[in-house]
Amino acid sequence: MAEEGCVIGDVRCNTSACADDVTLNSKKPGETSVLISMAETFASYERYILQPKKTEALKVVTSSRKEIVEEDFEIYGNKITNADICTHLGLKRSHTISSTAEQNVDNNIQKARRTVYSFMSSGFYGAGGLDVPSILHILKMHIIPILLYGLEIILPKKTQIDKLEIFQKRILKQLLVLPSSTPDIAIYSISGLLPVKIQIHKRALIMYNNVCLQSESAVERRIAVRQLTIKSNKSASWFVDIRKLFWLYELGDPEDLLESPTEKEHWKRTVNRTIDNIWLQQTIAESKTMKTLQNLNMNMVKPRKPHPLLQQQAVSTYDANRQLLKLKFMCGKYILQSDRASFSKNKVDDTCRVCYKSPETLQHMVLECSGLSAVRDPIIRDIESEIEKSFPCLWQSYTQDQKVTALIDCTVLYKKHKLSKVECQRLHKIDFQCRRLFFTLHTKRFKIFELSKGAASARPLNTISKSVCSGNSAGNLLITKKPDGCYNSVDPLGSSRL
Repeated sequence: MAEEGCVIGDVRCNTSACADDVTLNSKKPGETSVLISMAETFASYERYILQPKKTEALKVVTSSRKEIVEEDFEIYGNKITNADICTHLGLKRSHTISSTAEQNVDNNIQKARRTVYSFMSSGFYGAGGLDVPSILHILKMHIIPILLYGLEIILPKKTQIDKLEIFQKRILKQLLVLPSSTPDIAIYSISGLLPVKIQIHKRALIMYNNVCLQSESAVERRIAVRQLTIKSNKSASWFVDIRKLFWLYELGDPEDLLESPTEKEHWKRTVNRTIDNIWLQQTIAESKTMKTLQNLNMNMVKPRKPHPLLQQQAVSTYDANRQLLKLKFMCGKYILQSDRASFSKNKVDDTCRVCYKSPETLQHMVLECSGLSAVRDPIIRDIESEIEKSFPCLWQSYTQDQKVTALIDCTVLYKKHKLSKVECQRLHKIDFQCRRLFFTLHTKRFKIFELSKGAASARPLNTISKSVCSGNSAGNLLITKKPDGCYNSVDPLGSSRL
């Protein structure tokens, strides 16, 4: 190895190469010229030519406050371009560490967004496209790796991680047709994805073990020994950040792994198991404080795996739309009249717009509304029949609230955390009928709303009462103005006259 170029302590690191992508590192312009000349000589011995147009020079400074003074270098007699941003192994490098992180984060987000657009022609979008399991599979296998490429080396700061987190959550909510107000732990629990920060930390810890597995003469391993021995916790060294991650997740000391490294797969399982358990405990504790997640069975949440009800492929595009609608009930984001009243501080009436008999709560819509009984009762009988096959007499022992929870997330029927293949198949049959129920109730409810709007708009707004034929047992048909400004036609007996 040449004696010119950069050194970290007593470790010389003047070159870094992978295939045909090479960097030359030096702190002095004269040594840089020597390294370029040596590269030219070696290329002539091996009978290949370096590309002057692809060769760039980048001045790296330790602080953004320092003035950047660029030097002129030549290769094969041609001047090398001084660049503000260079690319090496797919990662962009800039003048400072902070700008390098910012450039890579922005570039990864741009590439991930383009990848999402490229999959749209295959149905990679919300309603009317692929089913939820297929969407989640494409997202994990093709989108997330591009979004996080190389970031375990850079370890972005909180500002950059927030950018990545916002992009991941936005894409996930849009694909699952969920409102932006959906709790983050809800989408992560049902999709099996982990927050960006945790994914980057996992990759960095696994990368560190790869360094530890190298021979003692390897440059990366020698740098690791030197940095962990000399640098304080205030240093910006990558290995110091790794030490902080070890302490954060209670994995011991990085020096111990450096002395006795473990097999790659064993260390990967250890990291995944430890970090997953910490995240899961925090998620379950946070979900208990959220009323919207009371119908989501958090005992079935497993990091890196979708919810059991989302692992079954939809039988058709129509059924895929049912899956998306049911996700709103699981996340507590299906808006009912009682929710509108609560949001408006009771300026809006919470009475059900289908039967006008009682407040429209989730229990009322799913089990009690008389205006939806015609479409509800046949499907409820099918659901009871499926449940009786696997859980005799269980449905009759449930309260109304328990029945609503079981219809939204039927995994609560099993009082355990892990299901066998046969048990999953039984749940999928029950969940198929539950999806039918919620989709049918939803469509029927909105059809009634549309008829109600049409009936109200067809009548003069100044009409207060209108006599109807004497044969009508309801007597007079009243036009009542609701507190939110809508007019509804209701008869004195309380039945809807739509």
